[in-house]
Amino acid sequence: MEKKRAGSDRRSQSAVMYLVMAFSFCIFIWLLGTVKAPDVRFDSEKPVVITGDWSMEYQGETAVSQLPGPFSPKKGIPVRYSIMLGEYGTRGNSVMVRAVHQYVRIFLDGEMIEEFGYGQKTPFGEAPYNAWVIARLPDDCQGKTLSIEIENYYSGLSGQLNQVYIGTKNALVFQIIHECMPTMIFNFAIILAALLLLAYSFSFKKQYVTYQLRCLCLFSLVTCMWLVLESGGYQILWGRAPLVSNMLFLLFYLIPPTCIRFILTYDSFSKDKWLNLLYWLSCINVVVVSVLQIAGIRDFIESLMGAHVLLILIMAELLFQFIWRILHGDKVRDIQLMAACLSFAVFACLDIVRFYVCSSEISSAYFSQIGVVIFFCILVYYAVRQIVEEREEGVKRELLERMAYTDLLTGLPNRNAFEKRMEALRGSGISGTMVVVADLNDLKRINDQRGHQKGDAALIFVADALKASFQDKEELYRIGGDEFCALSGRITGKELEDFAASLQKKLEEGETKLGFPVSVAVGWSREDECGIDLAFRRADFTMYEKKQQMKREREQDETRLEPSECGCGGIKNETE
Repeated sequence: MEKKRAGSDRRSQSAVMYLVMAFSFCIFIWLLGTVKAPDVRFDSEKPVVITGDWSMEYQGETAVSQLPGPFSPKKGIPVRYSIMLGEYGTRGNSVMVRAVHQYVRIFLDGEMIEEFGYGQKTPFGEAPYNAWVIARLPDDCQGKTLSIEIENYYSGLSGQLNQVYIGTKNALVFQIIHECMPTMIFNFAIILAALLLLAYSFSFKKQYVTYQLRCLCLFSLVTCMWLVLESGGYQILWGRAPLVSNMLFLLFYLIPPTCIRFILTYDSFSKDKWLNLLYWLSCINVVVVSVLQIAGIRDFIESLMGAHVLLILIMAELLFQFIWRILHGDKVRDIQLMAACLSFAVFACLDIVRFYVCSSEISSAYFSQIGVVIFFCILVYYAVRQIVEEREEGVKRELLERMAYTDLLTGLPNRNAFEKRMEALRGSGISGTMVVVADLNDLKRINDQRGHQKGDAALIFVADALKASFQDKEELYRIGGDEFCALSGRITGKELEDFAASLQKKLEEGETKLGFPVSVAVGWSREDECGIDLAFRRADFTMYEKKQQMKREREQDETRLEPSECGCGGIKNETE
């Protein structure tokens, strides 16, 4: 009754909470549509993209064109872009460009005002890193010629000059925030969730679930950290761009092995020979490209083709497995995993195509971001559904286990639980367990004369009396229709005497509570070197003797005798 009342209270409280939240949401929508006030923002200043025709000089050739221009710059050969600022000189006091593995010099009327990438020293490799370059303009810049000289470090792998922004430094910084922050915030959220799941995984008891969850967390951390660094927004928070550039490539090389390792944690893919081969190849690839970078033989960016090929092969293998199983009528297991990984691989491959076709957009991971969103949306849906299903199965298992090991009438552990405990005691090697056997007298007569409902009430009353007499210190079981057994390694002879007296006192309350008297025969014996089974038989035999004695006494209508010196609920009970 109390449980039903508690459940009803919880439902009422939940309903009130939902109503309050719905009411608050309606107020928010109303305020959003009715409140009129000035828009106070930190980014009220807007930068401007310098458009128009630029004069471009490359290897003695000159062209006039809009950015990025007609030239495909080669390694070590600078390209100079020039334009008259004109009215742009009134729009701000700084210019900003995005450098992608390029040396950059910025001039105003031939005078250099900013330099980037030259004289750089890193632990290995001297390629200029990716960064936003901001140059401060003098106050009298209007009407002067702005020139930007770009020199690529790699042939065919570096971006061209796509856009040049002009504005105040505050406006330029907020431009970076607008471009990069959505990606950074989304991926930071996934990184935080992955770290929490990684910590949470140590609480799982099932090893395969723990390993699978950890592999997912590692893949999530690697992929999202790569996207955060690829966005370019890190420069707002952290200025160590050379370190970030190397971390960026190393994280990208770790994506294939972590992705494959996660896929292989599922039974439907664990024995896939091609995926296992790709996993080892991707691990070897990480080691090889790192050694080549450290030795100065080949930079990370020049070895990207290996990682690109591995990602394409992953996509091809997943697609092949999906089509193969459909065509052969096999049940497609783990369809959610396959869809999630395939979507990420497809979008990553689209970015790979952009890398080789549109080299000026080398820093963009637009499609990969979409793939990550789809990947995690599918997996989150799958994980939530799986958690719900596992919870339902857990409730069913708990109920079945409770039914298997619990006597539903009295709430005590049943015969199955008793046999399980006896088996454990047989192999424990510890002796001295006290076995107490109790039996409700005349249960059949109660059922026949008063009905089974009264018989059940008598059993419940006796079970409660036994529990109260033992003060919940012992393991009490219902091992038969009218028979109970307690096992204890701690109870002493004095405590047994107290138990017998307490039980007798509580049984005397039966006539008041039940409307008829009840009696219980009790016997006990302590385990010795002969084992727990013999101790149980001795206690059961003593209980049976006491039961027969009480029956004779009742038939003869004699007064119940005081407990004798053998101590089994009215008789001495240690039977050798």
